[in-house]
Amino acid sequence: VADEAGSRICTWELSLIASVLLVAGVQLRTFHHMALLSAVGLATILLTVVLVVLALARDPAPLQGDDHGLWPVKMGFLEGYSNISNIIFAYQGQSMMLELMAELREPKTFQLSLVTANAINTVTYIATGVSCFVLGGRGVSPFLLFSVPPGTLRILASVLLGVHLYQAYVLTGQPLHLKAHCWLFPKTAFVHSGWLPQAHHFAVTIVTLVATFLCANLIPFFKDLQGIIASFAASPIIFFYPPYFLWQCARAKGLRLPLHDRAFIALCLGLLFPFNLVVGLVTSFKGVITGWSEHGGVFLCDHAPVSGHL
Repeated sequence: VADEAGSRICTWELSLIASVLLVAGVQLRTFHHMALLSAVGLATILLTVVLVVLALARDPAPLQGDDHGLWPVKMGFLEGYSNISNIIFAYQGQSMMLELMAELREPKTFQLSLVTANAINTVTYIATGVSCFVLGGRGVSPFLLFSVPPGTLRILASVLLGVHLYQAYVLTGQPLHLKAHCWLFPKTAFVHSGWLPQAHHFAVTIVTLVATFLCANLIPFFKDLQGIIASFAASPIIFFYPPYFLWQCARAKGLRLPLHDRAFIALCLGLLFPFNLVVGLVTSFKGVITGWSEHGGVFLCDHAPVSGHL
């Protein structure tokens, strides 16, 4: 939106504005209060995808290059692996599953919610990737909005994506804020009336917002920051905790797991988790160092339309 307005505002200034706007949203403390916000988030991301595809279909000319070859271009192992990190990042919603299930009045119905949500995710991811590749080939930016031609559709898509990211931060931050509240102020963690519990929660959210602001400006490269999150957070969430919990639960109950379950646990704990954690972090930090050298460090005022730059 700032680019469309011809603004020369710096990246760190935009981050500061976003942080201030988030103060109100993160005061929501339960999933019950965020249910409507989540529905809005789903609608906005789907509309964003539709607008991006429509914009590319109307005017694909701004894309750099039109290579539509199906075979990957020649690249180093670490560079190619960064794309795998992005896929892992896309499915790290497992971090919220236990919290969501615990909030349901009928936890047994969560299976239907899980299957439905993952089906929507998978179909949306595939449809978006295929559509954008058909329209723009390899010229499409890792951050889709950078490939959308200037104009009304780009502004609308940017606003909708902003709303989606707003609710995503509020939703994913709720378990973290609750745990921090329990650790720092255990007596008020589950009290929702009175000024003191709200003041404690406000203090917790301000600290996390400051940390988020610093992180976003220390690593102002979308693709690499996404890779770090995928490797450091999503890898254990997807490849470590589920098989580890299955193993420990079976062990506690004295049950012998079937061979295919034991093989899956060994694959996840012995290969997939450590491999994605280590290789993903190395790849992402290598990209961050390259970005710093090319754009002059952190807290940027770089206004060039660089692919992968926040």
